[in-house]
Amino acid sequence: MDCHLVVTKHFVLIRVDGPVQIIIVDDNSVNLLLLTETLKIAGYTAVESFSHPHAALEFAANHAIDVALIDQNMPDLTGLELFARLKANQTQPIIAFLVTALTDKALYEQALQQGFTGVISKPFEVAKVIQTLKQALGKRTA
Repeated sequence: MDCHLVVTKHFVLIRVDGPVQIIIVDDNSVNLLLLTETLKIAGYTAVESFSHPHAALEFAANHAIDVALIDQNMPDLTGLELFARLKANQTQPIIAFLVTALTDKALYEQALQQGFTGVISKPFEVAKVIQTLKQALGKRTA
């Protein structure tokens, strides 16, 4: 997978060659749309978004997931619970970020212990999300 940096006056975008399957799970439609469109503009072509955790689980049952951006507070399952279920159904490690407005350090530590790559705090800056994702993918392929 090759990454290309595109710098403009207001944005830093990362263009990625090669299929990286990304899922975004958030019950907030604005956040879901913002993250989905940002990643597509940045060159990620295999981006699937879900407003309900069970829909993400159904998708993951038939697809390998490379990256997951998961909201913590959702109906039926927390982000931590969803990630545990996703990991159980995948044959390869998932680069995963917990996306949350909560500032609970114990939650952050629990997420990292569970295997999340990191935590993205809301409100988030889209350029920082792209940069964080690029760095995580770079570590995986290095």
